[in-house]
Amino acid sequence: MFILVEITAVAGWRNSAKKASFSLFTATLVVAVLASAALAAEPEPIAATTAGKVRGVWGAERFVFKGIPYGGDTAMRRFEPPLPPASWPGIRDCTDFGPIAPQPAGTAQNAFLHADLPQSEDCLNLNLWTPALRDGRKRPVFVYFHGGGFDSQTGDMVDGSKLSQRGDVVVVAVNHRLGGFGYLYLGDVGSAEFADSGNAGMLDLVLALQWVHANIVEFGGDPGCVTIFGDSGGGAKCAMLMAMPSARGLFQRVWAISGAGVTGAPRQQATAIAKAVLAELNLTPDRLAEIKKLPMDQLVAAFQKRGFAPVVDSRTLPRDPFYPDASPLSADIPMVIGTTHDEMSSFLVREPALTDLNWDSALKALGSSVQLPFGPSPERIISEYRRMYPDYSPTEVVYAAVTASGLWRSIVVESERRAAQHGQTWVYCLNWPGRGLAAHAIDTALVVDDPVENWRTARQPTGPQIAAIMSDSFLAFGRTGNPNCATLPSWPLFSVDQRPTMIFELPPRVENDPRSGERILFASNPDSAAGGKTATDTRYAALNPLIGDWSAVLGSDTDGSPVRLELRIGWLADKEGQSFDYWLIKGDKRTPQGSGMYAWNSAKGQYALLETLGDGSLVEGTGSMNANGLEFLLTMTKLDGTTEKGRTLIKQLSADVLSDASYRMNDQGAWETLSTAEFSRQP
Repeated sequence: MFILVEITAVAGWRNSAKKASFSLFTATLVVAVLASAALAAEPEPIAATTAGKVRGVWGAERFVFKGIPYGGDTAMRRFEPPLPPASWPGIRDCTDFGPIAPQPAGTAQNAFLHADLPQSEDCLNLNLWTPALRDGRKRPVFVYFHGGGFDSQTGDMVDGSKLSQRGDVVVVAVNHRLGGFGYLYLGDVGSAEFADSGNAGMLDLVLALQWVHANIVEFGGDPGCVTIFGDSGGGAKCAMLMAMPSARGLFQRVWAISGAGVTGAPRQQATAIAKAVLAELNLTPDRLAEIKKLPMDQLVAAFQKRGFAPVVDSRTLPRDPFYPDASPLSADIPMVIGTTHDEMSSFLVREPALTDLNWDSALKALGSSVQLPFGPSPERIISEYRRMYPDYSPTEVVYAAVTASGLWRSIVVESERRAAQHGQTWVYCLNWPGRGLAAHAIDTALVVDDPVENWRTARQPTGPQIAAIMSDSFLAFGRTGNPNCATLPSWPLFSVDQRPTMIFELPPRVENDPRSGERILFASNPDSAAGGKTATDTRYAALNPLIGDWSAVLGSDTDGSPVRLELRIGWLADKEGQSFDYWLIKGDKRTPQGSGMYAWNSAKGQYALLETLGDGSLVEGTGSMNANGLEFLLTMTKLDGTTEKGRTLIKQLSADVLSDASYRMNDQGAWETLSTAEFSRQP
């Protein structure tokens, strides 16, 4: 009653503007009592986890916890699966961000990405926003995996407070191992302790989801209603988890933003990267254990620009997520797949040579400066874009073509393969804020309802409007597994016959098969417009039986022991070609004879081969699959500069037997047999 009386007196004094006397003692007492009452009413920001209690902060009607450990220090387990954190006594302060994963300077080190945060191998921590603790409410949970490919950035980039408050949900953002710390595949180089090294970073995410499952009730969430979402590389991480048996049951929905993960890295390719890293570190396989003791910064330097990715290792990631089809493991999980209209503009605009092009320089850019991974000739690209978009400038054509032939094409593939397995899938494209401005991953700030504070969208006055629409849809999806909501027109499930796509702009609308001309231009086969069997699928079916380890007996050594040739064939990352390595085996001696790759060149309609022989000679050639098998015409350039013409033919004789015949062109222009070998498949 004393507090109410004094409040009335103070209010009356202020409103009447009278010069009434007011006791300083009384005023001080009132302030003290009011502060005490406020503190008593404020919820205590302490929660209990399986490893111990944590203290966060309370403000703006939600709790915030930062840097909660979900795993132990990975420095103690380099290149191994993570373990839960050790228990701690008392209450751990979780009011500030934890360390971020080790990564090269210039990736997460800028003003937008918390440059002041320390880097450490003790980086398995997460941030969490929730409206309440321990209240028995089963709130939907949204778990965010950050972008930056698999090499950089941090989960601290996203602020989940506004989404948590808007939708009465729990939001979690995760940090995990990156680059070689998370994806250096030593499984075919070292001992059994390194068997899962190519996917340690993905196993971190599995452990984070296990932490959510075990602890989220304490934070007011529902462990049976978890949506994973991520942008760019985070979207690819979502795709990888969809094909990982260890992640099964830990999430119920997926929302992928500006990111696709059609394939993982083949073991052969990942092993080649690992060997290159070991060579840079001056480590041989017999000294591999020393890699666990090297300084963190030395490893960061050795891992730079290696292009790490999760490895299809037959263990943690037993198959590609979306090749040759969508993994059946997640067929029952609803999924939203999103892209922005101008995905690559924010990357290409950084290249001065690509910002003010004419038609001649645009042709050169498409042919050399910008390396398209596959597709039609630069001349045809420019011709088709000028026909489809006559008002596009040369620079806009280059930006659009690189977007459509790269990331967007992967998103199209994921969508088609999800539809083929009848998985509930919705597709969207963000056109906001307008032509040329719908850059890569700006939709992240919109789905979490943070358009004003996020640097990607802060300058757009209509940001709050589009964010309200997208976050409403995001919240509806998290609650029900369906993104339809009151602020959207009806959003149909994706199908390859109509290809309905939600166009997020103001106002939002649904369009069937948007940018169909671009899609068909960069399809593996234009006849695949209806989503039928493509030329890529046909090539995959023909080449797939070649995958594996093979061995051929060539004869006997002087001591009578067999001389063998071992051959290993694997997929390239995009499944548009294969890698190969072969070794000569004499007794205990294993000598590399050559390694290389052949990849499909759709512009020329044939395979292009590149091989390095054991003596340093370089072999280049072109080939095709015909009735005889896989046949290549080759040119070998020796170290002395002389050249020699050759031909090789690989033929599948049965499921477990293939033959390899090599020929050389003699001075008369006739083919002479160099060698023939019959290989048996090895277990």
